[in-house]
Amino acid sequence: ILIFDEAAFIDADDDFWSACMASLSTGGKVIVISTPNGFDPIYYTIYDQALRGMNDFKITEMYWYRDPRYAKDLQLIKCKDIIHYMLNREDYDDSKIIIRYGDIDPRERDYEDIKLKLSNGYKVYSPWFEGMAKKLKFDRRKISQELECNFLGSGDNVIPSSTIEIMKQNYIQEPKNKFIGGSLWQWKEPVQGHKYIMGIDVSRGDSEDYTTFTIIDFDTREQVLEYLGKVPPDVVAEIAFKWATMYSAFVVIDITGGMGVSTSRKLQELGYKNLYVEGINTADKWKYNVKAMEKIPGLNFNNKRVQIVASFEEALRHNFEIRSSRLLNELNTFVYVNGRPDHQKGQHDDLIMAIAMAIYVGENSFTQLEKVTEQTKAMMESWLVNETPVKNTSNDFHPSLSALPGGINHNRNRGQATKQDYQDNSWLFGKF
Repeated sequence: ILIFDEAAFIDADDDFWSACMASLSTGGKVIVISTPNGFDPIYYTIYDQALRGMNDFKITEMYWYRDPRYAKDLQLIKCKDIIHYMLNREDYDDSKIIIRYGDIDPRERDYEDIKLKLSNGYKVYSPWFEGMAKKLKFDRRKISQELECNFLGSGDNVIPSSTIEIMKQNYIQEPKNKFIGGSLWQWKEPVQGHKYIMGIDVSRGDSEDYTTFTIIDFDTREQVLEYLGKVPPDVVAEIAFKWATMYSAFVVIDITGGMGVSTSRKLQELGYKNLYVEGINTADKWKYNVKAMEKIPGLNFNNKRVQIVASFEEALRHNFEIRSSRLLNELNTFVYVNGRPDHQKGQHDDLIMAIAMAIYVGENSFTQLEKVTEQTKAMMESWLVNETPVKNTSNDFHPSLSALPGGINHNRNRGQATKQDYQDNSWLFGKF
């Protein structure tokens, strides 16, 4: 019998698990025990496959609210965030949002009904739960992990679990079209006049990493196309060329490590001009620059990793619409590893890198170009002169004279210049 305690916290990948299972090839049992730790490669995978009937494991769920010691004065509270409720009770009307179970014997409670209510937005609460939350300093990740037994939110995710859940519920869609054997997904065809950006993350084509590219619509702030496959750098250039041309997309390529250089140069050979070149004036990045083509087009991702990921995370918080379920799966395992945004061991972040670069360049290139354009427009408008029509009468010959320093003719017809005033001050206007 193999027993794994705190299995979600084992720092290993599928190879470790395969080696353990080999020892049971002639018979034996496995017991796996843990609280969640995000979408880890061992415990979560076993749990998820057991839910779908893909392995022989049997799930036993042990929640605190089923233990009479902890569920005294149990309540269900209708709120989005139980931590916010505990810290800001004055903002809630308890009479409208609480279902109380304190008078019901724990052995007689309908836990299936409670589970159904939890799926409809209720949160479980008891005095014991709040006491434990205080001991955990109301840390959302620790509460999600140790008390709520929730995979989403229990890991040290770069993208907050609440944001991922919003995307899952509102934005993820099946592609309208699939091409290249299902590797390329398309949600929207190009719209004339819209501004599109393509981000390309390149691998060798024979490793565990994938080559990916994504096209986003900068006007509508949504993902419109995605490619995921294992092809050499020059081949992905030919594929990207076709779709970038179709969308008239501005293209940014990760040239870190040299893999993207081949793709970048191949796109140049094919005659594609709308390529991002690092170090060129941002106001001109949307225009073809002959001198810029002397440099290798692309972006060194590692030099700007923090800024790129931060820009991506901010865009998702402000309702940028991703469509891909493949990308969502990567977000579930995109965590902080030693303080650095990275994928969990045995997982991937190739699709994340592609779309993050596209969003970063869009925000830092096109947005700045729009800013320069608006500044120029405002400057030009400040130079405009509003002219007042001149009334051609003997007593109102030049109305602007009343605005001269010191004023003119204050004693008669205030604000009205006469012909005599004009004659007395004609030297101001030069010769006619």
